[in-house]
Formats: sequence, structure tokens, C-alpha cells
Amino acid sequence: MDGVTRARAAVLAAVLLHPSTRLHCELRMLPVDEVWERFCSRDAGLPETLLTRFDTVDIDALLRRTQHVGARIVIPGDDEWPPQLADLGATTPWALWLRGKLLERRRSVALVGSRSCTPYGERIAAEFAADIANEGYPIVSGGAFGIDAAAHRGALTTPTPTIAVLACGVDVPYPAAHAALFERIVSQGTIVSESPPGAHPTRAAFLIRNRVIAAIAYGTVVVEARFRSGALSTYRHAAEQIGRASCRERV
Repeated sequence: MDGVTRARAAVLAAVLLHPSTRLHCELRMLPVDEVWERFCSRDAGLPETLLTRFDTVDIDALLRRTQHVGARIVIPGDDEWPPQLADLGATTPWALWLRGKLLERRRSVALVGSRSCTPYGERIAAEFAADIANEGYPIVSGGAFGIDAAAHRGALTTPTPTIAVLACGVDVPYPAAHAALFERIVSQGTIVSESPPGAHPTRAAFLIRNRVIAAIAYGTVVVEARFRSGALSTYRHAAEQIGRASCRERV
């Protein structure tokens, strides 16, 4: 894929942070280079807030930081781009930052759940993850406290890679207590984010990234979750994507 288009897609990912908005959906249906030209020409249809944000992104600095933290940018058409992200339609990420092992095109399973889980839920998540990974299916989760961390740790007891989809930059250990866990994931699997390196998480970012967890995985398991848990949004995204993916078999 052309390096210029990849760099432009990375900038657009840093600028267009809320993929559920109508404007984002309209722009996402256009080629990256066409959207780039609309920003460069200060298209009257673009809000001033977005134009200002676009002006503040230093593309060279963004690429340097990506390289400095050992990450790489992938966009649709690249070998590492998960083709199942096409299920997201107009909310497909503009780009993804990856850190760690090569992201293989393998069937994977998302294990998610509550941060404030019970000891039983934590144990079951780790056992599920290890059993599933031992069958050769990578485990996808969000790197958070509770069920997410248990799922990653269970997967790390096997040779199968695990995938952490973060709501912050791939170089930002959040939560900080999981810095060592993230480094283990990098050595055996892959950390993924649609946010640029250095980006810190926001409350909205966690819900936004849940659609990526659901789309990357071919199946989603909610191990334990409260009624208002963000893990249930991952489940809802998974259910919606199953409905849209009529041409793709899921486990």
C-alpha cells in the first residue's frame, strides 16, 4: 500500500475520533486521498473544530513516534489488516497501530467482561482463554482489569498469540499496573489501537474501541458482566456484526 496514503490515513484516524457520527460515516465512504484533499482545501462542509484538529497534527512527528515506539501503521489492503473489519462498514477505522508480532489472519475469539469481577469469573476467564488458545484460536480482549487481564494471562500460558485492543496509544500502558502484562503480550502477540501513539484514553474511547474487539474476533464470549458493563456493548457490536456478515462464517 502506498506510504503516502498510509500516512494520510493515520492523520485522519487521529483527527476523526468518533466513528459513529454522521459526518464520519459520510467521509469514511470516500477514498482516503479524497478526504485528505477536502481537509487541505478547508472544505466548507467540515466543522471548524475538525479543521483545527487537522492543523495541529504533525504528520512527520506522528510517523517518527510510531517508529520510535516500535509500532507500525496498517490500513485496508495491507497484509495485516483484518478483513473482517469490513463488517463495520462506515465505522471502519481509518488506520490501526500495531505493536508486537505479525497480526495473522486467523480465527480468533474475544473474551470480555467486568473489571470488578468475582474471583470465580477471573478463574473461569483464564481457563476458557487457555482452553480456546490451546485449540489454536487467538484470544482478543481489551487489556483492562478483571476479566480482560485474566483472559490475556490465560492465553499467555499457551503458544497461541493473544491480541489486546486498547482505547489508548499502543505505547501507553493503561492501566499502568498492566505495563508488564502488555510487554508480555507484545512478545507473544499483538497490541492494537486505532488511536495514535501517545494518545490517552477517554471514557468515550473505551466504548468506541469495543466495536473493534467484536469485529476482529470471529466469536465473542462475555464471561461475567454487570448490567451496565461496557463488555455488554462489545456483545451488542458482535451481534450486529453477525447480522451484517452474511457472507462470512463465524464460530
